[in-house]
Amino acid sequence: MLPRGINHNGKAKRAKIIAEQLKYNPYDVVVFQELFYRRSRRIIAKELQSEFPAQTNVLNKKSIALKTNGGVMIFSRHPIKEVREIRFKNRSGPDRLSRKGAMLAEIEVKGKPIHVIGTHLQAFGMQETMYSQYQQLYDELLKAYSKNGIPQLICGDFNTIKTLPKNIPGNLPKNFEQRIAKYETMLQTLKASDGELDGQQQFTMDRPNNDLCKKRKEYRLQLDYFLFRPMTSNLTIAKRKVQIIRYPWRNGNKDLSDHFALEAVATGF
Repeated sequence: MLPRGINHNGKAKRAKIIAEQLKYNPYDVVVFQELFYRRSRRIIAKELQSEFPAQTNVLNKKSIALKTNGGVMIFSRHPIKEVREIRFKNRSGPDRLSRKGAMLAEIEVKGKPIHVIGTHLQAFGMQETMYSQYQQLYDELLKAYSKNGIPQLICGDFNTIKTLPKNIPGNLPKNFEQRIAKYETMLQTLKASDGELDGQQQFTMDRPNNDLCKKRKEYRLQLDYFLFRPMTSNLTIAKRKVQIIRYPWRNGNKDLSDHFALEAVATGF
């Protein structure tokens, strides 16, 4: 849901349908990225209020500002006890017009706290920009607020490719691969683990199979993750899966976002 005046692509209509679809799914916590558009945020917040009464503000919101917010919001069926935010210091290109960063919500589930961190990293910047965001995320949120026995679940659009596409178009810059942030560097810097995805669908940005993606239809990429830091707790991530939620909202369109959703099941509370 890009800011007002950018890409008039049924943002408000899709927001209402997305909220309606989420009401009927048994999720405990939902983390959004790219909720830049105020009207869409208000629609989703209102529609989910009854089922997800604990809601954060949008990341890095300012009342009066030239730059837009960070787009991340966290909705929970369980009480949110504390919220912390950071704004990435190093950004490039169009990302400079937003306040991208990360948000940590301490959520109480069955009397036990868990840290849920939502983030949206630089959209394919230089490696040093991406690496600095990994490090800032670790230093200023994960490490700074870590507590023994409180697990940390880090989720969102990391804009980090797990594996390169088999056929890279020949018209890309020669240094294309050197510009791609490394998946292993992300895990090492965040001191977090990932896991395999269940099912046949292995891509969250599946451009040839998503009707909101109009360009570069050859790309099938995994960019979104549920990363995990157990912090000596008994919590484990039992399953990760790409979830495709569709609903015909306009003639020729049934996809509700240009990325498919990612879900995780945690056990051990």
